[in-house]
Order: sequence, then C-alpha cells, then structure tokens
Amino acid sequence: DGEEDADGDRQGNLAEFNLTQTDPLDPNSRFQITINSDPDVAHGALLSFATLPGRSYTISRSSDLVTWTPLFSLPGSGQFETRAVTGTARDPSSFFRVEVVQGR
Repeated sequence: DGEEDADGDRQGNLAEFNLTQTDPLDPNSRFQITINSDPDVAHGALLSFATLPGRSYTISRSSDLVTWTPLFSLPGSGQFETRAVTGTARDPSSFFRVEVVQGR
C-alpha cells in the first residue's frame, strides 16, 4: 500500500519510492528540510533540501499549521538547494513545509 510507512519515518512508501526517491524501508533515508539562521539577515533563515530533476518544489510557511502561505517555488535541479527567507522565520510559531510535485 502506497500510504503505508514501512520504515516509520512518517513518509508514505509510494511518495518515498516515486517522488523523493528515498528508501521506503530505511528510516534514515527520507526527504527533509534543514533550517538554519541566516547570518546576513536579522530574523532570516536558510532553508536547505535536496532536489531531483523533473520535480517542482514549493515552500510554504504557517504560524498555525492550518493556513499556509507559499513563499517560493523552484524546479528540481538534482542539487542540494539553499534558499533564504525573511520575516519571523526563526520564531517558534513559524512552520515550513515542502510540497514536491512530479512532472511540473
């Protein structure tokens, strides 16, 4: 079943296999975003994540996990991407998500 999570990493087997090309049987192989302070911008953050060609990545932010505001989109390059965001990105009530879509 594509929605099952065989390795317990909270990412569905089908999404891992087809979309992010991570190993659905290895809990250490998963798509993730890394957030670090931006040393050049007050209240800024650097978001980093791996991309794949043929995928589109949309980063959104929320303060309540209900309403999401898209920040930017980019095509997958096959490289590790790092993008800066400004505002209150490091505030404990800011959350980020990445939507990965194949074939855009």
